[in-house]
Amino acid sequence: MKYTPFIIVALTAVVISSCNKEKAVIEEKKDAAIEAIEEKKESVEKAATEAKKEVEATAEADKESIEATKKAVQENLEAEKAKMAAAAEEAKKATEAKMAIEKANIEAAKKSAEAQLEADKVKAEATATAEKAAVDAEKK
Repeated sequence: MKYTPFIIVALTAVVISSCNKEKAVIEEKKDAAIEAIEEKKESVEKAATEAKKEVEATAEADKESIEATKKAVQENLEAEKAKMAAAAEEAKKATEAKMAIEKANIEAAKKSAEAQLEADKVKAEATATAEKAAVDAEKK
């Protein structure tokens, strides 16, 4: 029994030493797991950053494409508008020319009718004068 306290201390030292070894192994596993998690986190963050850059680049390209399409459509609309305005102006000028021709024709017809009326008046006066002269001549 003299050795009992030494045996207890030795057994305690063996148990503590064994626990320390297990604790060290657990700590190593924990550190390895934390390191793996950190590496995975860094990898995920890197992938997320790359994906974000890619999405931003795609969004910028899409925006530029939309702007280019918008500009092309606007230019086409402006060209169509100018074309329609030119066609309307041409139609207006053609209508004005037709109206001028019709007005000239009407004016010419009016002058012709006035001239004919004047000629008929002169003829009627001449006929009346001739008939009056014939009646006067018969009376004499």
